[in-house]
Amino acid sequence: MLAVYVKDPDAHYERAHAAGAKILYPPKDTDFGSHEYHVLDLEGHPWTFGTYRPAVD
Repeated sequence: MLAVYVKDPDAHYERAHAAGAKILYPPKDTDFGSHEYHVLDLEGHPWTFGTYRPAVD
């Protein structure tokens, strides 16, 4: 699964949903501090769009 950081997952979700994207899970808060949703691309590959950005040292 590919995970992509977006500033506003809720707005991103609304645009994807309105465009007919196949949503797997609507936006939710996770136990590790992200707010994200899951979707399939046109070839059936899962993607996650959310706020989680791991720290980089």
